[in-house]
Amino acid sequence: MAGKTKIQGKVVINYLEKFPTVATRAIARKIYNENIELFTSYDAVRNAVKYYRGALGDKKREQVQRKGFQFQTPQPPVSYAEKREDFIMPKGVTRLGILSDIHLPYHDEAALIAAVNHLKDQKVNGLLLNGDTLDFHGVSFHEKDPRARRISEEIETWKQFIAWVKHELSCPIYFKIGNHEQRLVRYMQVKAPELLDLPNFNLSEILEFGKHGIIEIGSLQRIKAGKFTIYHGHEFKGSGGVYPARWLALKSRISSAVGHFHKESQFTWKNSDGTDYVCYSFGCLCDLSPDYLPENDWTQGCAVLHIDAKTGEYVMKQARIVNGKVYA
Repeated sequence: MAGKTKIQGKVVINYLEKFPTVATRAIARKIYNENIELFTSYDAVRNAVKYYRGALGDKKREQVQRKGFQFQTPQPPVSYAEKREDFIMPKGVTRLGILSDIHLPYHDEAALIAAVNHLKDQKVNGLLLNGDTLDFHGVSFHEKDPRARRISEEIETWKQFIAWVKHELSCPIYFKIGNHEQRLVRYMQVKAPELLDLPNFNLSEILEFGKHGIIEIGSLQRIKAGKFTIYHGHEFKGSGGVYPARWLALKSRISSAVGHFHKESQFTWKNSDGTDYVCYSFGCLCDLSPDYLPENDWTQGCAVLHIDAKTGEYVMKQARIVNGKVYA
């Protein structure tokens, strides 16, 4: 009988060493089910587990320790949270052109051509597509127009756009994932989660970022360009209000800019220590009278952020576009 008890003890110890964090009831059930010929009952196994875990009082704990069994020291749980890193714009980019909310293929042709020509005239050496470059209407969970373009047609419009922009500007291109690009990711998560790990179903593969040398910036990443910060806008909760730049100032508390709201604005304030801060919101380059919101207060525009490579100081120069003409 003593020999069987000794074997039972070794079995329990082996399980506890292999599964130190599993709850007592769960590990006892596992031991009993997998060694039913060795133990008379589940309760006997649970008492043995409690004994070797020192849960039957100090004297029992001392007995177990004298037998050489080392108790597992309780540890804090491992966190699933991941630190989100900022995207740092390379120091070589000193004149950053910014196009926001183009919403291909529902773009305004005249406004888009005017914006790209303006950035070309400004000799930008980097281009930021600051979110919602594509619309992805076909995978929206909103009510859809049955006459809307198919996804394949949207992708084809993107291919035409990126070939043209690369030819016109000849500079590094940075693609910020906006909430409309997230539509495709969200659609796949809901409709086809089994395909998410296939490389051909990755957004960067579908849009051929590698082929075009495009640098992807994550949906929720902040963009740091010198001492200035750029967002798309969906990173914050809220609708932007009637004055998006002031709304951003209250949200971010740093000198920054945002797209997303399709409306150009600027807001400056000074802290008590004399430090100036300034926030901007960018105009869009999409159709100003879509069927889902024909009456609105949107404006069209683009911007160039000038950055001092040594100090990180910046100057933002916004340009408004009206009827296909740039007013800088």
